[in-house]
Amino acid sequence: MKESPVQLRPSRLPASARRLSDPTLALPLGATLHRSARKARRLTNAALSAAGRRSSAATAFGKLFGPAKEGKAAGASRTPSSPAAGPLNVSAVRVFIGIQTAPSPANAEPFSKYDYAARRHAVRQTWMAEAARFPHMAVRFVVGRGPDGQLDPGLAAEAAEFGDFMVLDVQDCYTCLTNKSRAMFVEVARAFPAVEWVVKADDDTYILAWRLLMALDQYAAAGADYIGCLDTGATHPNATHRWYEPNWPQLGTNYFTRAMGSIYILSARVVRGVIARRPLALRQSRSAEDSAVGMWLLGSSALFLDDLRLCSLGCSEASVGMWDPREQGLTAGASLVLHASPQCRAAVRKDAWPLPYAVRPPQLPHKPTPAQREAWHFERARQRAWARMRK
Repeated sequence: MKESPVQLRPSRLPASARRLSDPTLALPLGATLHRSARKARRLTNAALSAAGRRSSAATAFGKLFGPAKEGKAAGASRTPSSPAAGPLNVSAVRVFIGIQTAPSPANAEPFSKYDYAARRHAVRQTWMAEAARFPHMAVRFVVGRGPDGQLDPGLAAEAAEFGDFMVLDVQDCYTCLTNKSRAMFVEVARAFPAVEWVVKADDDTYILAWRLLMALDQYAAAGADYIGCLDTGATHPNATHRWYEPNWPQLGTNYFTRAMGSIYILSARVVRGVIARRPLALRQSRSAEDSAVGMWLLGSSALFLDDLRLCSLGCSEASVGMWDPREQGLTAGASLVLHASPQCRAAVRKDAWPLPYAVRPPQLPHKPTPAQREAWHFERARQRAWARMRK
């Protein structure tokens, strides 16, 4: 079936449904860069100078953003607090965002898609700084350890400087992602006793923190537990494939419905009741960690909810999370471009309650085959089921 364009559907929730997005909980927009964003900006400039003309990506990045200035820099956040500014009040945290990241490969070109340090600095300068406005929201970069049990020296130095890391006692590798996510959920349940929502994000995504809080209030009203851009997909029985699925004999040729892994959200009810309760009994899935989480929750009473606002390509009236599935995420430069765009800046300042939903009604091809018509009817029925849940 041909993919139809995204359409907006209004929400009917009254203002009384606002809890986490209550405007009185947010700190006011400040007039200066917060400390963590300033540090990240200085490190970005130093890396650009060191890269010189060796990297076309670095050259383009420098032309676009130029040298940083103390104060109001283009595309930089203007918030008064910082993740590194002081100790976190864990009892006040209701929303935890875990940004999964890793050490950059030794041969990574500066500011390329594999320069994970540049990604983290871009996140600090943009949406992570905006999230610091909300005392009930915690954002941390989530990393594991090397094969020797030690934290990568570069990450250790960065963690000491910024204080915005969650270090897990698990091995950090591409085929260890399922175990890493499971360990993150267990640690969040242990460390944050009052947390209500856990957001898993990659370091190449962009999140509008204010919009996220409004969406979480909508999810709470709908009773949802597992939210993301829901999809299915083929299992890969070939052990050399990037997304090899060792459970393919049990699963068959396709996964059940699960959220795509760049951004998805779990309620504390399923984090504590399903994942953290018996973590070692959960089925592993190697690098397909998003599919593993879907498998864990499929046999539970968790309520799934499809939300296209979590996989937008750019800022719109309903965007909450942005990443580019065509490029497997956003580069550091693309994140800063988004942050500097008028649409994203307006979204930070505009109180748009209730946030509309984004839907993509299935489109029937011209002269469809019987199989295409059957798939169209099935998708329409599924969309109606999601619509009945949304508030």
